Amino acid sequence: MKVIKVGLFSFSDGRLPVHESLVPVIEKEAAKIISCLMKAGEVTIVKSNIINSPTLAREEAKRLSAQDIDAAIFNFPVFAFPNFATITANLLRIPVLLLAPRSDAFPSVNGLLCTATNLAQVGIKHARVWDDIGKKEVLDKVMAFVRASFTLNQLKGSSYGLIGGRSMGLFAGAVSIPGWQRTFGVDVNHIDEYEIVRRAGLIGKDRVETGFAWLKKTVKQICFDKDQLTPEKLELQIRSYLAAKDIIKDYCLDFVGIKCHYEMSEYFVTQCLTISLLNDMTDWEGRGEPIVAACEADSDGALTMQMMKLLSGKPAALLDLRHYDEKSKLFVLVNCGASAPWFVERSANACNNFSKASLQPAIKKYKGGGAHVEFNYKAGKYTAARLFREKDRYKMLISPVEFKDFPKGYKKNPPVWPCALAKLPVSPDDLIDKLSANHLHFVFGDYIRELEYLCNFYNIEVVK
Repeated sequence: MKVIKVGLFSFSDGRLPVHESLVPVIEKEAAKIISCLMKAGEVTIVKSNIINSPTLAREEAKRLSAQDIDAAIFNFPVFAFPNFATITANLLRIPVLLLAPRSDAFPSVNGLLCTATNLAQVGIKHARVWDDIGKKEVLDKVMAFVRASFTLNQLKGSSYGLIGGRSMGLFAGAVSIPGWQRTFGVDVNHIDEYEIVRRAGLIGKDRVETGFAWLKKTVKQICFDKDQLTPEKLELQIRSYLAAKDIIKDYCLDFVGIKCHYEMSEYFVTQCLTISLLNDMTDWEGRGEPIVAACEADSDGALTMQMMKLLSGKPAALLDLRHYDEKSKLFVLVNCGASAPWFVERSANACNNFSKASLQPAIKKYKGGGAHVEFNYKAGKYTAARLFREKDRYKMLISPVEFKDFPKGYKKNPPVWPCALAKLPVSPDDLIDKLSANHLHFVFGDYIRELEYLCNFYNIEVVK
């Protein structure tokens, strides 16, 4: 994951004698902010000169922008003329965090609020924190903003590969290209699924054999049968995966959705292995980060997953809401393919994850055959989210969720798919009333505040 580059801007009084008397206070707070951010990790800091004039505001905004900063923090340990920060923010064109310590020695909060008033009237997205960054909960809030701003900045100019188009009549597979550009800055590149078929036949034998041997050695078991999962069909899935990787590289795609149903799953081979491996951290060719890939060309789902990946640096999951167990009060979540084996153990060592996953024959209704990557999600606290549209306006459902251990002897349905047992803080009736999508997405850890910041940046309504 790319290190997040944070621009730290400090502001002062416009009267030169007053400014000069405040420099030690401003520098001391800037040093404290830098120290705390560096301890948190994930970031590198680019520091401005103290801004005490419109000229410096312009110069420092342009200088730090040229260094490709992902997030901006405005330091207000004293009262500062608000027009300086307004000029700076307007030139940066990214959200800014206004940060002021609580102090009875200096009117720091007045500097923050005067600037916030200006930015609100201009319409510049910003967040406000009035507290000591030395407190863990305050640093957590600041870092959530930094991750959200990084994600927004990374999405701008990125490219989504819509491979195959809308699946099974799902509206989520058809997105407005101008709408995505206008709202998120994301380009949509439509590529025919036949490109996977065509390229699969061109993959070198050595690459395929290496992949076959790696899977045979790494996964728990490959359950070949004489019908749905044969060595020939697994080889075709490996070829499909390598073809998809090559498409992503050649088209410079950042994330993808693949239609699969039903042309590929009926008449070629299921793309479950492709989706599963792309979403994982690694493969036999040494890839070191997940490439978000959504089943059924679920474009809004892919965008949700890409946000989660950028925020966390971890794989994101796509799962179907399958069932609600009244006895255990748990939701049963499954999907035929869009689950990375990383979720088995969440280990940095791929062998620890893949060694507990099996390649099972595809269910009979997928006549193309191939393997499903079967495993159970490891218990832990996750974040659930989903972008969806209602009357062409985006909303995002965000919720904490806890995945539970599977009871001994638990019978999954279907038994050959990845599965999670989830405790959500909503009833089944509330969930289906609030969620206008057939998929939910998950990332390990708590990223609720980050997603809320991101929704604020995009004017997206948060649904809880």
